[in-house]
Amino acid sequence: KRWWRYRVSAEVRPNGAKTAGLLVNHVSAFDNLRLVVDAPESAASGEVTLRLVRVVGSEERELDAKVIPRADVYPLAVFTDGGHVAGSVGDTIVVEGWDESGRSGRVGFIAAGGEASFDSLRMIPLRTAEPMISTNAIFSEEQSMREWSGIAGDWHLGRASVAGVQPR
Repeated sequence: KRWWRYRVSAEVRPNGAKTAGLLVNHVSAFDNLRLVVDAPESAASGEVTLRLVRVVGSEERELDAKVIPRADVYPLAVFTDGGHVAGSVGDTIVVEGWDESGRSGRVGFIAAGGEASFDSLRMIPLRTAEPMISTNAIFSEEQSMREWSGIAGDWHLGRASVAGVQPR
């Protein structure tokens, strides 16, 4: 089934894999979004990198990345709603990005450079949210105000929170 608005989570154990994580909006190996823990063998510092990556063809485009503490198990979750994607470890959103090109697809797992194990996969469809911003009645007849205040408007660029996620 092709999903487009959901939260998928799993416990990810890299078990020696250099890269392990979740696939979302997966159409093929060359068309997907990935939330992965990159743990190169040379990373002796006790830290790894959590990456949110869009793959198109042979190109990987990093949407966001943050260094996180090394662990045996990573409780990862990906929230995807249209073009907005956020990745969390536990209950904390760590990376997020916007990508209009991959709005639907399947979910799955990814491991490279070794074996990994995955447990407790959960997939939760997200309910349609009520608009977070409404247009004051005095502006309701103005087309430009309705467009600006809608979800596609530019009001949110760098200033608003999305579903409780505070801007960085």
